[in-house]
Amino acid sequence: MTCFVTIVILITGREYIGKKRIFLLNKKNIVDTFPEKAVLETIRKAERFSHTRQYEREELFGNGSWLQKPVKTITDLYPFFEQYSWIDILDLGCGIGRSCIPFVCHFRNKCKAEAVDILDIAVEKLLFNCRKYGIEKDVAGAIMPLEAYPVRKKAFDLIIAVSALEHVESKEAFICTLEKIKSGLKDNGIFCMIMNTEMTEFDAETGCYSPPQFELNLKTEETRRHLHRIFTQFSILKETVKKQEYEILRESGPLQLTTQVVTFVAANVKTQETDGKSPAVGSGYFIGGIKEERHRMEKTFKQRYLAGEISFEEIDDYVDTWNNSEEPCTLREFLGLNAEEEDVWIEDSDEALQDLLDKQKKEGGV
Repeated sequence: MTCFVTIVILITGREYIGKKRIFLLNKKNIVDTFPEKAVLETIRKAERFSHTRQYEREELFGNGSWLQKPVKTITDLYPFFEQYSWIDILDLGCGIGRSCIPFVCHFRNKCKAEAVDILDIAVEKLLFNCRKYGIEKDVAGAIMPLEAYPVRKKAFDLIIAVSALEHVESKEAFICTLEKIKSGLKDNGIFCMIMNTEMTEFDAETGCYSPPQFELNLKTEETRRHLHRIFTQFSILKETVKKQEYEILRESGPLQLTTQVVTFVAANVKTQETDGKSPAVGSGYFIGGIKEERHRMEKTFKQRYLAGEISFEEIDDYVDTWNNSEEPCTLREFLGLNAEEEDVWIEDSDEALQDLLDKQKKEGGV
């Protein structure tokens, strides 16, 4: 429930943001910000500044950077494609190649990628990195807004969109892009998406929230509704929502970004029979036994943690690996931490959940 509403003129460390913003203080004491009229060019200028600085300073797979490792959700897909004789992939919002380059390298000589980014510096560094890893003939880069990219129908075995779809220009463009992705997948093709939702940006120096500089800032559940509606006939291999916080660079200085990250992996499954080119999605890697296995392991994992046999990180990894769409499960739900029973509001962050579980452990609960 909203406690109060106030309209202010927002001031950053250097300049006025020349528009009024509406701030809502919700029950979580988190400020939600809603631009009266979001100017696309202004937001994209801020994003260009942030990413350009990162790409100038950091190398792909360099130490101490968010670019230092491939995306685990994507590398977890490798076993599915091992039997393919040829793989076509599309990387929307490719950046400097964190997702598509490891994939093409892993399937060298039997994979080609189309990679799209709105930033020229991103595509330039992508192509440089492709030459560095000897795959320049296997990756084609395109500089344009990803919502404008002409996705060919039934052309791709894998379409990747990692931290990308929150940068399309509008909700309508988001829905249209999802529809193009759906039509662009071959039979048994996979869509792998990681997307930020419900974002806030906080300036610790001033103690103020700034309007999130993202083109699209959807509610988490609305995002999931669109995904489930559009990919209704797909087999959903993985679906998670996880709160994350990290520093992001803006022109006014570093800000603390808080986001609900939606991970969604779905396959365009037409049959469980192999077609001679690719294995059936349900052939043991993703689908088989997941639902039953999770139910069997839920209580066991919690008991093992309370007994000191496994770490919290191992439980978190398990939920990320085995969660599925037939019965979506948050980490809190998996651990059986019920807000009403505890008479407290439980924040869905790893730290808050671990604190609550440790409290039960100390009290000798199971």
